Amino acid sequence: MDLLRNKFSNSIQEDLPEGHFSRFEAKLNSKLHSSSEKKTLYISIYAIAAVFIAALLLSFLYQKPDTKTINVLILAQESSELIETEKYFQYQIQEKLNQIDALVDKIEQKKIKKDLLGFDSELDNLKEDYKQAPGDQRVVNAVINTYMMKIEAIDNIINIVHKYI
Repeated sequence: MDLLRNKFSNSIQEDLPEGHFSRFEAKLNSKLHSSSEKKTLYISIYAIAAVFIAALLLSFLYQKPDTKTINVLILAQESSELIETEKYFQYQIQEKLNQIDALVDKIEQKKIKKDLLGFDSELDNLKEDYKQAPGDQRVVNAVINTYMMKIEAIDNIINIVHKYI
């Protein structure tokens, strides 16, 4: 600012109101200061967002399937169509269980899941049967029917819960 003051002659400075340069310098410093604060704020926000996104991506990469709700594929040695069918049934069951979780409290969720354990034990028995007789179409049909009955039972539970809500 001293350079600017020296360049102007006394006549120009006399035309300006008193304290003009000090006010100008104060405004200039405040704008520069707030601009650097904004940059720091934005950098902090971007850094937090980057860490959050990285953590989210890593959690998806290293996410393990929930072994309590998704059974090991029974038909893993069969054709890809049957494997996809089994995955589809497991996905549908999980989605419907998530619907139930959203509708009822924890105590009721435990009761419902306890009631559905019969289907899981039946699937475990069918898995053992399939190990003894791989490729047996009756066992494959029984697996598919068990999944369908479990989905139907969950649908009935959802309908009953909807009636009482």
